[in-house]
Amino acid sequence: RAIEQGIKTRRVLCVVSTNALELGIDIGSLQVAVLTGYPGTIASTWQQGGRAGRGLETSVVVLVGSSAPLDQFLMTHPSYFFDASPEEGIVNPDNIAILAGHLKCALHELPMPDEEKFGPHAPEALLEHFASESIARRTGGKTYWTSDAYPAEAVSLRTATPQNFIVHDTGAGERVLAEIDFDSAQVMIHEHAIYIHQGRTYYVDKLDWDRRRAYVREIKADYYTDAISKSDLVVLHEDQKEAIEPGQAGGEAGGEAGGGQVPFNPLLARSHGEVKVSTTVPKFKKVKFETHESIGYGDIHLPEMELQTEAVWWTLSAETDAWLARQGEGSGGGGANTSDTTNLGEALQGLAWLIHNIAAFYVMSDPRDIAAHPMIRSLHDGLPTIYLYDRVPGGIGLSRRVFGLERQIMRAASEMLEACPCEHGCPTCIGPSLGAEGFAKRAVATLLRGITS
Repeated sequence: RAIEQGIKTRRVLCVVSTNALELGIDIGSLQVAVLTGYPGTIASTWQQGGRAGRGLETSVVVLVGSSAPLDQFLMTHPSYFFDASPEEGIVNPDNIAILAGHLKCALHELPMPDEEKFGPHAPEALLEHFASESIARRTGGKTYWTSDAYPAEAVSLRTATPQNFIVHDTGAGERVLAEIDFDSAQVMIHEHAIYIHQGRTYYVDKLDWDRRRAYVREIKADYYTDAISKSDLVVLHEDQKEAIEPGQAGGEAGGEAGGGQVPFNPLLARSHGEVKVSTTVPKFKKVKFETHESIGYGDIHLPEMELQTEAVWWTLSAETDAWLARQGEGSGGGGANTSDTTNLGEALQGLAWLIHNIAAFYVMSDPRDIAAHPMIRSLHDGLPTIYLYDRVPGGIGLSRRVFGLERQIMRAASEMLEACPCEHGCPTCIGPSLGAEGFAKRAVATLLRGITS
């Protein structure tokens, strides 16, 4: 309130804030808003920019793009921002975790009569589960909330998994330093990690996984830690599958087969369904702050994480690797100088990085809410495949929204690749682990031409 009053009286001329300033504060005298990095959605960008110019004077809004792929794409393609309407929020009311949380809150407010529906759902099975857990009881034709717990406390507005980890600073009497969401704990606060909080570096002495506690102490470190994760994906059920005809999302890319020139589209089909993603974090590396050079590795001993969620995936032809080789980009044959070629795996990895970052723009989500997983031989059908899945238990509809949008996403990915000035690839276009020496960028560009032509 002191800052707010200072701005109104012109004693304070500048405010540096997190995105907390996006909502709830009305200071009509602000004239300029400088946004450091794309907020993630068109709606949030306009909302944050709208902090300035609420009076009668002309205002200025400046968006400074970071090095993130989505930021750089918008910097070079502003029409994607200015010509689009603010996005629609996506939520999946059928998600069992979300539904159960809201049903608990409803029961806490009022008993639920038998046969009454909860929205479009018949909640009998969930109510029986609550009764078995001794948090609800059915009597006299109604179900009552019987637990002493306040259920709304367990419903997070930011994540579908409320089991957060608490970080304790042992150098300050184990005071609570921070709270980390469940999905980030493996990579951020594993034992021997460097946890950075408000510009200070803390060493993680112990992670109590069962009690959801991490114990850290402040040290002066000249390096940070980067966890290395490994994921396996298995299709549990394929709900939808549509063949992609030549010219629909791709077309006549020009490949030779049977001695003649025939149309070739690397993309065979789009699918949507339920998947299981198993993730382990076996190691971490230590990286110098200034030079970003690796100075060592360490082991991580944490349980495997399983996530059942929704995914959309694009299946490529088994001939894609050979076709890339005929274009001079494949791993096998075709090229006179094999050192100037790259393999299908790198092409899929680079394309998955592009799709992951571009898709977030179309579904009003942070890129961390979704994940891409390329596979040279999918366990589902043995074909090259790129999966895009919700990083939320049960899924919240993000991948479902992407289903059928590959034409727009692939076209935007192609434009993003062409706009990047690097020669062989970089973190802004095809990802941080590709492009240092090879020709991965050229292979990804060839693959995209085949899909979008």
